[in-house]
Amino acid sequence: MLWVAAVLAAASVWFAPRAGIAAQPPADCGVPEDSGRKRPDPKKVALVRVKGDLDNLRLVKDFAAAIAEVERDGAGLCIVELEANAWRADVVWAMAEAMRSSRSRCVGYLNDPDDRVGVGALLLAMCGASCYAQEKTLIAAEAADNLRSDAPSETDWEAVDRQLQGAVWTSLKRRSADSQLVETLLAPTGQLWASADAAGTPARLLAEPPKDVAGAPAATQILAASPLGEASRLRLGAELAESLGVVTASVRSAGEFAALEGGSAGSATRRAVTVVSGLAKARADLGATMERIDRALSLSERVLADVPRRSRPDSVRKSNEAGRESLSLLKETRTALQLCEGMFSEYPELYRETVPGVTPVGQEDRKPQWLWRQAFQTRRDRLDELEADARLAAERKER
Repeated sequence: MLWVAAVLAAASVWFAPRAGIAAQPPADCGVPEDSGRKRPDPKKVALVRVKGDLDNLRLVKDFAAAIAEVERDGAGLCIVELEANAWRADVVWAMAEAMRSSRSRCVGYLNDPDDRVGVGALLLAMCGASCYAQEKTLIAAEAADNLRSDAPSETDWEAVDRQLQGAVWTSLKRRSADSQLVETLLAPTGQLWASADAAGTPARLLAEPPKDVAGAPAATQILAASPLGEASRLRLGAELAESLGVVTASVRSAGEFAALEGGSAGSATRRAVTVVSGLAKARADLGATMERIDRALSLSERVLADVPRRSRPDSVRKSNEAGRESLSLLKETRTALQLCEGMFSEYPELYRETVPGVTPVGQEDRKPQWLWRQAFQTRRDRLDELEADARLAAERKER
């Protein structure tokens, strides 16, 4: 059976650039009390769990809806739990805007089952009122984690980068951290170490490792240069991130930092919402559906080609059966093709996928949107021709 799913409303979520970055998320964004939203209750805690990478604009829409739902429920504290490795700056900033515009106090929490999160998850968490990391978490970044090339061509990167840099700078300044960390996190280059002179003292950044002499403080390398000339590799543990002021604190659980936020460590989460990045599944569905469409078209051609000649006594019956079988198959195929096209409205990032029948090298030389539209039109034309032939076969009568 061909893949069939309801087409969701084709709505893109974008954001308008702001002139400046506020030092703290607004306590009240000016929403009238009769708007249906409850006043935030400081004792009410909500959890918004973001599963998967920060890699598509549909995720922004779903995340903003989840934050709005939490706010309508009157939660005073909204924990945004993140596990992403790969990321796009435009997606991170748009999600940050949803957090910053909420009347609930949104705080970031880095917590991945594999104890590894990417720098995009960290940046989004830093855009919250506070930023926490599960104590075993490693913040890691590779050049391949940055999916900038997947963004729409009209993305205003100058505005996105400027505003994200401003938000990160503000977050670091709030914790008296070294402003050099802005570049370290957003555009890592070269090599960098971090060292603390004594237990409990804030860590400091070093351009070179300390000399190996007695009494010299130990240093941890957090940036390593790439041998391929790409962005440097980042490795930063939660405790060191806390010492550097990158995160507010490393904690054992969400309950622990709920207490740090003024609540009770034993406070129950009143509402939990999970938001999932669906881009990986959409990619898999797109590839599988296109293959099934092409197989169905080929099968329909073979069915119609097997109709016996008129000289055979059962040719009319066989022709009618072949026509009806093909029409049924082609109806499903057309539905699948329409649903497949609808996926691009939800996930414009799919235009970056290789078009069936086109090599990646060939696709790089031409606009991917045009190639995909051509691929769909070619299949529609083939469908129309096969349906016309199948209808003639199904309606064929004895002479």
